[in-house]
Amino acid sequence: MARRFNKPEKEFDAQAFSELVNKAIGNRTKTQFSEDTGLSLYYISRITNGKIYNAPRPNTISVIAAVAQNGVTYAQLLNAAGYSDSVALVFDAEEECNNRTRLTSQAREQFVRMGIATVSVALARSKYKYYADSGAIGEHYDFVVHVQVDEEMIKWRFQFLIEMLPKKSNNTRVIEEVYYIYNRKLGAVIPKKLAVLQTFVTESEDLYNQIVEYNPPAFARYSSVMLIDTATLSVIKSQILRGPENGALKLPVLESTKRETQ
Repeated sequence: MARRFNKPEKEFDAQAFSELVNKAIGNRTKTQFSEDTGLSLYYISRITNGKIYNAPRPNTISVIAAVAQNGVTYAQLLNAAGYSDSVALVFDAEEECNNRTRLTSQAREQFVRMGIATVSVALARSKYKYYADSGAIGEHYDFVVHVQVDEEMIKWRFQFLIEMLPKKSNNTRVIEEVYYIYNRKLGAVIPKKLAVLQTFVTESEDLYNQIVEYNPPAFARYSSVMLIDTATLSVIKSQILRGPENGALKLPVLESTKRETQ
């Protein structure tokens, strides 16, 4: 949203902005400040010498504010550049949202790593013969193994889910995404003659229970959900959501390993 504010509401005072940035630099050299902000030394020098004639955009000012010394704030810098308080509020909200998104992405990457380790430990302790397919990662699955169940080879895909940001009072968005994947995506990419099991893996018991409770008829072919504890590399429980109707094919299930790892 903040990118819509290309011009400040008030006239830009290059000298006032320069003085505030010089204060924000503190005891660092301009070269050090350039490295801290990621802005070019040439641009920093022009700002500090009052040689820029157009106000920096709010996202540039936020970079300066993030490493400012001497108590210089983002709001002060925006005001010195001629932007109103409303712009500061809008941009602050956008930055907070972006930061949360980055944190969520980092948390999911960490969960995927630990989740793969947890599933791998459980598979190693299971009765199944299997091998990992490291080259088969797709948009809607993070880990793939091929498992032998009786005489049948089954491709087992794992998708790791974390709780989304609390934009609603529950995990409705996650559930809706799961439905969308099955209803619109997976049906088109799973060959009809190939046994493929898609398992949703989570550490959230609430999310696990919601997926079980709202298991819709639209779920494609074979699916399951698994609750794990990455702290102990343990499978807590798992459940088949949709399996073969005639029971001719047995699907792999990882039993709880919590007791073994405590």
